[in-house]
Amino acid sequence: MSGPLWIGHGRAGLPVSPGTPLGGYADRTGTATGVLDDLEVRCVAIGDGTRRLLLVVVDLICVNADLAAAVERAVGAGDVWTLATHTHAGPDANCGPGTRRTPTALVEQVAAAARSAAEQALADSRPLYLRQSTVDISGVGAARDRAGGPPIVPVDVLDIADESGRRHGLVAVVPVHPTVLSADNLLVSADLAGAIRRRLGTAVWSVVATGCAGNISTRATRRAQTPAECQRLGELAAEQILAGLPSAPIIGTDCTVQSARRTLEFPVRKDDPPPATGPVSDRFAHTLAQGRAVARERARQHPDGIARLVVSAARIGPLRIIGLGAEPYLAVRQLAPPGTIVLGYTNDYAGYLPDSAAHVSYESVSSPFPPDTAQIAITEATTLLRAIR
Repeated sequence: MSGPLWIGHGRAGLPVSPGTPLGGYADRTGTATGVLDDLEVRCVAIGDGTRRLLLVVVDLICVNADLAAAVERAVGAGDVWTLATHTHAGPDANCGPGTRRTPTALVEQVAAAARSAAEQALADSRPLYLRQSTVDISGVGAARDRAGGPPIVPVDVLDIADESGRRHGLVAVVPVHPTVLSADNLLVSADLAGAIRRRLGTAVWSVVATGCAGNISTRATRRAQTPAECQRLGELAAEQILAGLPSAPIIGTDCTVQSARRTLEFPVRKDDPPPATGPVSDRFAHTLAQGRAVARERARQHPDGIARLVVSAARIGPLRIIGLGAEPYLAVRQLAPPGTIVLGYTNDYAGYLPDSAAHVSYESVSSPFPPDTAQIAITEATTLLRAIR
């Protein structure tokens, strides 16, 4: 990759009090009883001396548009992308399809934490270099909407070092749902994303974002749904990421930062959700029934009949990044130009974004989008990337 760039990192805590409603599971019946591991807001600032991109990664189930706007106002410097790690053991952010309002207290708390993390990142910025790589990790996540798929997922990594080659930080985009802990868990946690982050950050700072994880989870790879298993999977992922990294960044010159954003509109799907057919597991039948219930609410969630999808695009020298305000399937990543990093849960949340060949599942049934939405969104993002080249 090219460089040098001005790169810095900051972090701030996101405390959650006992009694706080937790988000992510329709079957959860209780509120937070304590903290397993602290939630955080992390920020990476990447600038070229004139323009900068700030990636604000929040340990939340989702980032609604109102929360992304509040973070952008609070940070007030450069182009701000706000991403959710999608932990299912954090506070309820009123996540779901359609236009949603985040609880006011949570908006204020996250905005303040983001401002603090961004201020640290800007103060920490120094001339550094990037190297992009993709590391396949095994045994951590697999497709949950079909049986027998290989438990291998690609992790995009930005390796950040100084001119001598000494590593300062890592940004890992992991396309796996951080849902090791179950709906019965009432302890606040960043789940898998936090466990990976802790292991990667033993010697340098680290940021773990969630990529195209819409249909990828630990359902087929976890041995239990316990804190110990979450730690095991996090360490397994981190060790493979570290082992697959190049020894030192490539040094280059004349690297610039540019970005753009657009909101796309699609007619809300009106097809009737299909029932489960043939022999299915109790788990599949249960989640499919939940998906059908969500689908029946489409008209109420989208009173104007429009499903909106925020698409963000950035170039950092030759590096291309696409952000999607939804839960994209892993196959959506393959629709983008080779080498492009695709982030999910970015700047908004509109529901699941399957690829056009998606199997019938909770995710595909509950999605408000027509089947060709993913291809249209990636095409639009690619057009934005060309425009800012």
